[in-house]
Amino acid sequence: MAENSHHPPVSHSEMPPPVTVGRRRNTVRLGLVFLACLAWIILTRLHTADEPLDRDICTQILMGRVLADGGRLYVDTLEFKPPGMFVIWQVIHQLVGTSPQVVVWTNILVTTLSLIGVYMAASAKPWGFSAGLWAMGFWTLISGDMMLEANQPSNEVFINMFMVWGIALWMRAEAAPVGRWRYAAAGLFLGCATLIKPVLITVVCMALGWFSAGGLAPKTLKRRAGTIALVLLPVAVGWGLMVLYFVCRGRGDALYDGVVRYAIFYAKSQGGHAEIITPSIWLNILQGFTDKLFPPWMFFLAPLTGLTILGIVGAWLDGQRPQALTLAGCLLGTLLSVSIPGTYFPHYYGLYLPILAVGAGWGTAAVANSLRKRVLAWGIGLAALLLLLWHIVPDLRLDAETWARMKHADPGGTFREIERCGAAVDRMLLAEESVYVWGEDPGVYYYSHRRPASGIFWANRLIWGPSKKPATLKVLDDLNKNQPSLVLIEEGSLLPSDHPVGQWINHHYVRSPKARFSELFTVYLRRDSALAARLSTNQEPFVLTLTDVNPGFLKQSADDLLQTGRSREALAYLQKAVAIDASHPEIDNQLAWLLATSSEAGLRDGPRAVQLAERACQLTDFKEPVYVGTLAAAYAEEGQFEPAIVAAQKACELTSKSGTPELLDTNQERLVLYRAHQPYHEDADSTQIKPSTGAMSGADR
Repeated sequence: MAENSHHPPVSHSEMPPPVTVGRRRNTVRLGLVFLACLAWIILTRLHTADEPLDRDICTQILMGRVLADGGRLYVDTLEFKPPGMFVIWQVIHQLVGTSPQVVVWTNILVTTLSLIGVYMAASAKPWGFSAGLWAMGFWTLISGDMMLEANQPSNEVFINMFMVWGIALWMRAEAAPVGRWRYAAAGLFLGCATLIKPVLITVVCMALGWFSAGGLAPKTLKRRAGTIALVLLPVAVGWGLMVLYFVCRGRGDALYDGVVRYAIFYAKSQGGHAEIITPSIWLNILQGFTDKLFPPWMFFLAPLTGLTILGIVGAWLDGQRPQALTLAGCLLGTLLSVSIPGTYFPHYYGLYLPILAVGAGWGTAAVANSLRKRVLAWGIGLAALLLLLWHIVPDLRLDAETWARMKHADPGGTFREIERCGAAVDRMLLAEESVYVWGEDPGVYYYSHRRPASGIFWANRLIWGPSKKPATLKVLDDLNKNQPSLVLIEEGSLLPSDHPVGQWINHHYVRSPKARFSELFTVYLRRDSALAARLSTNQEPFVLTLTDVNPGFLKQSADDLLQTGRSREALAYLQKAVAIDASHPEIDNQLAWLLATSSEAGLRDGPRAVQLAERACQLTDFKEPVYVGTLAAAYAEEGQFEPAIVAAQKACELTSKSGTPELLDTNQERLVLYRAHQPYHEDADSTQIKPSTGAMSGADR
């Protein structure tokens, strides 16, 4: 005590700051980063909120609605996945509904919960707080990637939420004073993930990685076995309870047919669209390890993949072998889960996203710890973030519809057209009337807000696979009970002439070309139905009463009408198309040509023709000779012969360069008329569209 008394007193300013100050700073940093990440997630998801839902999400939502109405899964509605996703949408539907707005905010909520889970997983041993922050940044940027179709709440989005929380609890359990409950909680989250899709192989690979990391000492093996048992027990109990439920409900065989038999058929047939199957699922796995290992839509994740490898190696070298091998096992299991179905859709690869975010956070921290140069680690992390931004920001400049067309390789805008068709059906049917769609896109049901006539939405289930006979009988029973007023047959979707559903439709329904409202579907009306009566009394083509119609289909219909000389009806279709969407120069050109050159004086409208022709030329930079020729005809009809001569000369010049002598001769003949101050009009008996319209003649179609 005497020696200590000689030490001078230490002032408060010289004392080290309390630990709580550092924790407060970290808490503030974490809060700021979280808010920035949350803002990015909300803004990017709202940016594409208007994007139409793809067919898988529509299917899941509709199946949830069927369950909410008391339907029986695997009997009244068929799928080859476990029931988790459908039960989730059932609960959401019963609580807040399943409108497009609810779907968007559900996606934001799930992605945000995954963000927290990513931080919890990455900030666990061995790397801590900084790794968690980097992982949050990586996850925020990659979680909504367009080409991985990750900006909508697909199966993979929900699986990732459960999976990353399972990983987080697993990683943190080893260092926790009461870690045993965390192992069980990790198993509960992982079990929920497997009940959405049977990604059991991922959980097994993680367990094997964890088990093999402790060496061969008997005590270590016993302890590891106990840990793995705690993790796997909730998974096994979850599956056991699910099977027990369906068996007690008398649907055990239906569950087996859907989740086991059909799933195996789907994998062997690589999509369930043919009876020809591959010799073995092992071929799918081999392909997944070779040419499908890193497809083009995964290239932007190369920096994170490299950082993840660094993180796993760094954890191994740091003595954290269980964590290293668990994350490696998760990567291997995910590769197998993606490969086994044999279809390799881009959204399947979305299962890698949380793993790579966590692993890249580890890798960035590993560089700082091994080289003891935080600046270098910051540089590597920022470089990875900038590369991700370089990949993502150009996509954010696109509108929702362009985004949908690009990521689905769908230049025709099928999903948007499905949304329009749903709106059309909504207008066609009364509240008590139903619709049946034969095809593989149930979006019409979702967007029409109408009760589907059958809970089996995919036609391929009725043609191929082990469930085709009972599924066909179920659909026939549903159709006989509900007697839908309207049946839509999706173009390109196989309906064999001898299929019982096709025979039933042909017996009870009549094909109605006049009621057709889209090039995607052929329309059938039930004989003597109230809908057929309403349409038969319509004074104009029914399609013209609809606001949500594909302009391309209207133009096609107008072309067909012009081939038969029905100019007035064609004019109505073209005017409707222009009113719906003014961004189609070919439609502007077609209508302008009709208004300028029709043989019927009552149809001609020179000023309107000039307006449309000028817009068509402006949209194509006056480089399309057909459109410039139409502009010349419109000027002549309005009496502006000097501009008509200039435009006709321009059309001749462009046609000469394009190497179409027949069209050049035609334009030169019309130039002679314009120089004589005479407009060009088609012959009254002509049923062939002239070359200046840009359409093909009847003989060419």
